[in-house]
Amino acid sequence: MARISAAGLALDLSTLT
Repeated sequence: MARISAAGLALDLSTLT
């Protein structure tokens, strides 16, 4: 699940912003 980890991190950062 390394592919979703990168996308997940980006989405999480976008959500936190």
